[in-house]
Parts: sequence; structure tokens; C-alpha cells
Amino acid sequence: MSIVPPEVKNTLIKIKKFCKPYLQQNKEPLDGNALYRGLGTSTADALTKSVQVDKRPPMTTPLVVHNAVNDYFISEFGEPFRNSIFCTGNRRRAKGYGNLYVIFPIGSFDYLWSPKVIDLFYYWQNINFKLKGEDEDNPTNETINGFINHLKMCGYTASGLDNAIDSNREIMIRCHQYYAIRWDSLPYDPYDHSKMHRLEAFLRR
Repeated sequence: MSIVPPEVKNTLIKIKKFCKPYLQQNKEPLDGNALYRGLGTSTADALTKSVQVDKRPPMTTPLVVHNAVNDYFISEFGEPFRNSIFCTGNRRRAKGYGNLYVIFPIGSFDYLWSPKVIDLFYYWQNINFKLKGEDEDNPTNETINGFINHLKMCGYTASGLDNAIDSNREIMIRCHQYYAIRWDSLPYDPYDHSKMHRLEAFLRR
């Protein structure tokens, strides 16, 4: 693995050991089927990050909406999926949130996605406008209930990881920790995928 920086090499060894549930579901986690996430201004080649799975304060979504959506997800899927990390199979979309990283959930993980929702915050903004909500940051109960009713028609599912990644939609992943490898630290070449495939073969061995 001399084709990658030492920090990335060491993280790949950890991924092989500690991310087996994810690697069993995703056979091409670096190249053709990667999970991407923008991590602000971070420039480290590799990171280990913790996730606030109990109480994650929303960055942009109003807190009352965040809590209402979590209540709905708990009732339907058993977990507050807004207390997650948000990923996508779309590199360009992930880069809109910061420097691009490839994500590897550590240990057991769950996920939820919708074939209709690219980004739940922007979906909230759009539906709030259609519902003629008077105050986006302090919506009425009627507006929130209307939004939840729209979510119920979005086909959220907790299965089909390959389809979720291919869809380029938002994927909510619940795990306690994850590894992140900076995309620019990987030997990606759009005309020659052999180096990336060798790294993936190492993870599968």
C-alpha cells in the first residue's frame, strides 16, 4: 500500500479490522460505491470521528422540526435517524459541505434513506414554502404535521445500501464512530482504477 500516505495506510488497516459489517455490505467502498461526506475545513489525510447519536443539535433545521422528524423516524424505524452522520454517493454534493472524505462506519451501523429526498433540510424548506408556513425558524404545529405527512410519502427505507449510494440522495448513518479518508489522499485516476481496486482487494482479504 505504498501508493497512499502512511496515515491512510494505517487507517485502511483499521478499517479492515473494525469496519467488517460495512465492508460486508459494500464491496467497492473506495471507488465505484463510496460514501462521501464533506468535513468543513479539515485537511487531515485520515480521521476517526465520534457521532452524537443521543442528542445531535441540528445545524440548520429548526429544532422543533428536527425533534418531530426524529419522533416520526422512531415510530416507523425505531431510531432517531436525524442523530446521525449524513452522507451521499455524490462527490460534488458532498463537497458542498467542505473538504471531501470517504466514510467508513465502525462496527455495527444502521442507515435510512429516501429515493425522493436529496437533502432533508432543503426538502423542509421546499415543503414549508408549499405549506405557506409563516416562519421557517418557528413553524406552527400545523406546518410541522404537514411536513411529517409529506415525509410519510417519501418511501424511506432502512435497506438497499447500494441503491442508496447510487441514488445520490442523503443517507443517514447511525454509528458511534467512523473513519474518514480524505479523497485527495487516495490514488484516484478516472482512466485507471487499478490502484483503487488493489486497495479494495486488500480490504476484502
